[in-house]
Amino acid sequence: MGLSFNKILHWQPDRDAFAARLRLRREFTTSLNSPPRGIDNIHVDVLLSSEFTGRAELLVRHLMQYDIAVNYWGESPVPPKQSDLNALLNAYSAKCVATS
Repeated sequence: MGLSFNKILHWQPDRDAFAARLRLRREFTTSLNSPPRGIDNIHVDVLLSSEFTGRAELLVRHLMQYDIAVNYWGESPVPPKQSDLNALLNAYSAKCVATS
């Protein structure tokens, strides 16, 4: 066993043969008819872009700060900006266009 492990560690293939295997193209196929179930075994897991999640976090943070200031501290702060909501809506609509 030590000899075969040693062979693996010191394996030096021909450069062109090694590079040829890296260039092999494998077909990627997927079916949207029955997507695989997610981690909870019910929903489909998706990966949201960092732009979308960043804009959503910013809007939620501003909404929570506003709500806490009004309902807990009795203050009258400036409400969240419409531009924050518009940025989130634009990021969302861009994602919908990209997936349709």
